[in-house]
Amino acid sequence: MKKVTRFSIITLLVLSLVIVSFSTVFANHIEQPKRVWADPTVSTSDKGVTFDSIALDSWQLPGTVTANSGMTLPTGFPANQAQFGGKGIHVSGLPDGKYVEVCFSFPVYIYSWAGTIYKWNGTKWVAMPTTITPATGESNTTTACTLRAGNGVYSLIIGFWGTPEAPLT
Repeated sequence: MKKVTRFSIITLLVLSLVIVSFSTVFANHIEQPKRVWADPTVSTSDKGVTFDSIALDSWQLPGTVTANSGMTLPTGFPANQAQFGGKGIHVSGLPDGKYVEVCFSFPVYIYSWAGTIYKWNGTKWVAMPTTITPATGESNTTTACTLRAGNGVYSLIIGFWGTPEAPLT
């Protein structure tokens, strides 16, 4: 009888460990949604206005420098203070005096990142008025948009503003 009881207890402990291991891995997988940098979008409410737009990888953008890590960064910002958030976009063919809305996905906003849309003016990145719309129940993607964009190259330039962790002593 003692052998059966001892065997039952050991079997129960092993099963418990197996169940806890798989349930923890499964729970962590569910709690961490995938954050995706969707391509920027361009739209207008003016009917009949035509334009072209093309998404550009960060290495295709003007006004960049390659860091020692190989990462493409925007020029004109303090070291380690700014980087591109996803792809940029080139808008062209827009008639004079007409504007479009340019929007960028901003999936890292919830992790204490800040961002502003910038336009390349030929020599430097110039900040544009930017509206951040946090994710909601209807849309689980945070977006950054600028309303009065003309022809040119635009990018979301981001930086981390959260409180850094205290160093370990």
